[in-house]
Amino acid sequence: MGKGDIEVQTPNNHSIMIEVKNKKTSVPKNEIESFEENLEKSPQFKVGILLSMASGIARRAREGRFEVNVNPRKQYLIYVPNAYASNEDHLIVWSVIMAEQLANLEGDLDGTKTQGLTLIYNKFKRNI
Repeated sequence: MGKGDIEVQTPNNHSIMIEVKNKKTSVPKNEIESFEENLEKSPQFKVGILLSMASGIARRAREGRFEVNVNPRKQYLIYVPNAYASNEDHLIVWSVIMAEQLANLEGDLDGTKTQGLTLIYNKFKRNI
């Protein structure tokens, strides 16, 4: 079972898996799929973050600086391209804050939770 490069335990006792890539070209599809499969095989993680330090992420985060998805096990996946491209750590910090907020969501994403998630997501986008 994969577990990513870093495991973070939040103050609310949620586990977050972080995978870090440091490539000059976009993170390839096979490495993205490996990250996704490792998260899905690891139910102890509620959220996984794929940080690409200096490049894009193939087929992900096309619309902006990051992307959030949910897998069939109801785990959240956060894709952050160019996380440290300008030698600034704010994208990394914000992705972990976002992961903590996602990990705190309980149950299915009903209308109220989706609205809350949208507010978190928009706040995150405004601050990067």
